[in-house]
Amino acid sequence: MDNRLILNFVFDEHIRKDLVFSDTSKIRLNTENKTNPKLQLKSNDSIYSTDNDIYVETGLMTPNRLNKWLSFEVRYIESYGTKSLPDNTSLGFKIKTTGDNYFWDGASWAIAGLSDWSTEIEIRENIDTFPIATIGNKSIGIIINIKTNDNYVTPEIKELKLLGEFDINYFEDLIYDTVIRKFNLEFRSTSVIVFPTYSSITSVNLNDILENKGYNVTGIKKVINLTDDDLELTNLFDNYVFGPLKQDGFTYEYGTVNFSSAIASNKLVKIVFETVPEFIIKTGQDYFETPVYPSIVFTQINEIRKNGFVMNESNSNGEDYIRNKDNFTAVRQYSPTQKCFRFNYSVFTNNQTDQLRLLKDLNCFLGLNRQLISWGTGCKMDLIPVNSIDTIGNSKVNDSTDTNLSTGSFDILAVPFYDKYSEDLYLVQRVNSEYTLK
Repeated sequence: MDNRLILNFVFDEHIRKDLVFSDTSKIRLNTENKTNPKLQLKSNDSIYSTDNDIYVETGLMTPNRLNKWLSFEVRYIESYGTKSLPDNTSLGFKIKTTGDNYFWDGASWAIAGLSDWSTEIEIRENIDTFPIATIGNKSIGIIINIKTNDNYVTPEIKELKLLGEFDINYFEDLIYDTVIRKFNLEFRSTSVIVFPTYSSITSVNLNDILENKGYNVTGIKKVINLTDDDLELTNLFDNYVFGPLKQDGFTYEYGTVNFSSAIASNKLVKIVFETVPEFIIKTGQDYFETPVYPSIVFTQINEIRKNGFVMNESNSNGEDYIRNKDNFTAVRQYSPTQKCFRFNYSVFTNNQTDQLRLLKDLNCFLGLNRQLISWGTGCKMDLIPVNSIDTIGNSKVNDSTDTNLSTGSFDILAVPFYDKYSEDLYLVQRVNSEYTLK
């Protein structure tokens, strides 16, 4: 689904932890009035600094389904009777990326030095040419220079707005691009293999010692010679050479564990290895065969009505817009329909040790990750565990009598679905020069 979406940096208390200030004695986020938060210079004895290059950096957002940027707007408190900043004040900007910072040099985007700043107009008129394919991996932030030549006046910034062109399927983004991707990249558990040596060895290929070929091994935690070190005080792990990359693009075939010193024959060796389980979306059959162990199977993903959570319907409640005050145009974006989804899951292993380790690690992971960020848009969503993990035995899900099975669920709140297209509008100017939508 192609659509234009507006992404915002709002200067309120929620953004404080993401901001980096050049000098906290000269610039601040003012949230004393909760209804009117703003970014401004900091006064000392009612005097504002007139220094150059006082700035604040926003954090980065990474909307991976972005095709290109289209526009940029700064919302600031306008001087009375005008649509401009107060006299003797100005704002400058740089585009922040995962690498360098950039400004418009009059002909192209160039790496910015300390004193290189672009105006709002320069950013707005040229951001559609910003080379997201080669710079920053689509991550973007803004560095803002606040400048005054009058010790008694400061610019006051409310919000930054970016308009982008997106190609996104919201349900696919939620399940595969956001939830499954986050688990694959960030969730880890551990398992253990103990085996005897029949000769002196300095390495071992996991293919030769792991009977279960379903582990997605992501690393090695430790190697212990249990025969000589029953207290497990000496870790003999040196390095791990991964096997070939699997088709999923996240995990690898079994590789080789190298030891820091040789282990003699007739010893018992313990290897603790790090794994990520296989994540599976159930297709809806009453019976299915779990292909590998360990696995986490999402057995149901349903939209729910959550008590205390108010749905915002995009066709009837609220809107956002980004303006171009120079040519009297705007783009209006209706607020998204915000939905809640429940993810029911089952945890499968083929031994009790893996089950216990995986459940402990999964509980910790869900407890620590109460917020998700949409991979496609960069929007934030809340994750709430709703049913504690329940060990229920084998049931009818699989015909393997040694299968260990547990179940649980979590909710994801405020999932945005922008199901109404943005609109082009014209601005009209009131007598007091305040722009509104026509």
